[in-house]
Amino acid sequence: MGRLCLGERRHWPGKSAGEACPTKRDGLLRAVARGLLARGNPVIEQARRKERAEGRAEGRAEGRAEAKAVGRAEAILEMLEARGLSPSETLRQRILATTDLDQLGRWLRRATLADSAEEILNDP
Repeated sequence: MGRLCLGERRHWPGKSAGEACPTKRDGLLRAVARGLLARGNPVIEQARRKERAEGRAEGRAEGRAEAKAVGRAEAILEMLEARGLSPSETLRQRILATTDLDQLGRWLRRATLADSAEEILNDP
């Protein structure tokens, strides 16, 4: 049987005597965290630096993947143009909007042999 949560006047099933109400406990945790952050706690600061570094690394990886996709898309369009196969604006936009590197790789290989620009999208 749960205990009555003092100050809240609500019954919290599963709470033992002396345990804080969830809302009070969360408020206390937030207050402690704010205090540690305000004082520049070394453990908190180290965790924040690590989190920022991980975020920057993820951002760089995403940026590299996006740049690689754009490069492949442009290579496909250049290959088609060099072969005299002008893609329609719709096809051009579809190629440029694709971020799947495997798909772009397949299209690039097909662009070397295709008889028409639209043919590169057809799966064999």
